[in-house]
Amino acid sequence: MFAIGEVHCQYCMCPIEVWKHSMKTYDGDECELYDDFSSVIWEMEEAIKPFSNKDIIKKCQKNFESKYNDIKDFEASIYEMIEIIIDTGAMPKNYRPLELVRA
Repeated sequence: MFAIGEVHCQYCMCPIEVWKHSMKTYDGDECELYDDFSSVIWEMEEAIKPFSNKDIIKKCQKNFESKYNDIKDFEASIYEMIEIIIDTGAMPKNYRPLELVRA
């Protein structure tokens, strides 16, 4: 999703360029943004019902977008973390990458 370059941290892998100010959410060995994102994924897994990228974005925006007001493109950062979870094979089985089209 992003071009390769300097990243916020090894967890979220968000490029430094998407951050407006200092990297407040990274404290050496963990990333608060990635921790919050992971909590959303875990909650959706526990709920058992299918969820999509749109559901993840919506829940992340509702739960903690204002906490990370120093991120220029919050949605793009969340998409980057979605890709990481998919690439590592850690996305829950009830994840559906595309919205189901309803007639």
